[in-house]
Amino acid sequence: MATVRVSQDMLTRRGGSIVGPVSRRSDNGAMSDDGSGLHVRQSPRKRTGEAQVADFTMLVRVPGQPAAVRVYTDDEQDEAARYASEVGGEVVPLL
Repeated sequence: MATVRVSQDMLTRRGGSIVGPVSRRSDNGAMSDDGSGLHVRQSPRKRTGEAQVADFTMLVRVPGQPAAVRVYTDDEQDEAARYASEVGGEVVPLL
């Protein structure tokens, strides 16, 4: 653990104070870690035709797994229902 020493002059000029020792971070700056160590990279699926963002009318949300969300068009309603039942998610209409 490292201790930071600051002169009284620095505290007066900056209007602040330093209290207690300062230690190095041991987490490499990571925001959080779920401990599983498993990271999944999912590639976008191939769609026929050219879908625009406005074409998406529903999404499947999987509780506790924000990376598992998928969006669907009206024509893909059956596929959305199938995916939701496979992963325990819910189909949410987009307004």
